[in-house]
Amino acid sequence: MTISRHINNALSVVAALLTGVFCSVVFSYASSDTPAEHRYSTYEFGKGKNVINIGTQPLYVPTNIIIETMSRDAVLYDMLKESGMEVRFFPFFKGSDVNDFLLRGDLQVGVGGDMPAIEVASADKVLVASLMQYGFTSVVAERHTSIKDLRGTRIGYAFGSNAHYVLLNALSVGGNTPKDVHLVKMDVTDMVDALKARRIDAFCAWEPTVTEALATLTGFEVIYSKVTSAYLYFRKDFHDSHPDAVDAIVASELRALRWLQRDKRNLLIAVDWVLKRQASFSSKSSPLTPEQIATLALDDLVGVNTDPRLPAGDFTQHGRLRDEFDFLKAIGLIPPTVSLDTVYKNFDPGIIRRVTTNPRRYRLDEYHYR
Repeated sequence: MTISRHINNALSVVAALLTGVFCSVVFSYASSDTPAEHRYSTYEFGKGKNVINIGTQPLYVPTNIIIETMSRDAVLYDMLKESGMEVRFFPFFKGSDVNDFLLRGDLQVGVGGDMPAIEVASADKVLVASLMQYGFTSVVAERHTSIKDLRGTRIGYAFGSNAHYVLLNALSVGGNTPKDVHLVKMDVTDMVDALKARRIDAFCAWEPTVTEALATLTGFEVIYSKVTSAYLYFRKDFHDSHPDAVDAIVASELRALRWLQRDKRNLLIAVDWVLKRQASFSSKSSPLTPEQIATLALDDLVGVNTDPRLPAGDFTQHGRLRDEFDFLKAIGLIPPTVSLDTVYKNFDPGIIRRVTTNPRRYRLDEYHYR
């Protein structure tokens, strides 16, 4: 099924429904507390005017295929070296973790899905520069289950995420409300095991969790999907003080996209990098083959194409990002006083435009990965 068909078939979340269920959630978008994951305390960010720290998500595929390629981009390192700068990549489990360290000032650059990007943009300290992924988030349930049949089931979801938003869309399409099901809050990485052990009956997640479930469990299928996306974003103070470095990093994303799409052999090389990174980060190997991950990447990279401009039209009335903004306010992750205009102004299409219109200056056709 094509992306456009999914978009046409998907319905928006009803804001009143969300507000009534989640009005008691505490605002947390600008938390200064260190996330619980103990390994983060060992990170040495090397704060300084010449150090650029980028927060990544190794388990977020296929987005991390682009990031792993960028981390090996000799052209990027050369361009930054000319400015006396160096770049470092730090792995995190979640976009919310990346945002915490970004708002604290430990990171200058972050990668996150729709919800983390909108949430951090609402803090008015970050500029969103480019699209990194345009794919599907899906509900997985037993084969031949309809959306209406979800009533009374236990459904795994990650609170405040793209999957949370998509799940509520699915419930509304099936004529259900959150009160008609048993919502089970959990990390996306735990969902396949929970489904296998029958601790849940269904879940909503992004890739590669969906494909992992379908590849390793029998009798399950995708019963609902909705388009979601991921973005590359920068602290405003870093952008203002180092605009050339921002452009160099965005140019690296463009080179990575073009290199990955020009030859499947390139993509498989990058998938191998990702699998090794995931294994070292999570201490377990992916159940998916390189070919399966490459197929996922091709599906989503086609959505981004090789010119990842921001989808500004999604902020229009009933646009996808506008609905997601309303969702985050309804569940308390964005304060009610924050205006959509604050978020909209921090999605800056000028950065990607500046880079794409100067291909020679930004060396967009030079590919040197190590």
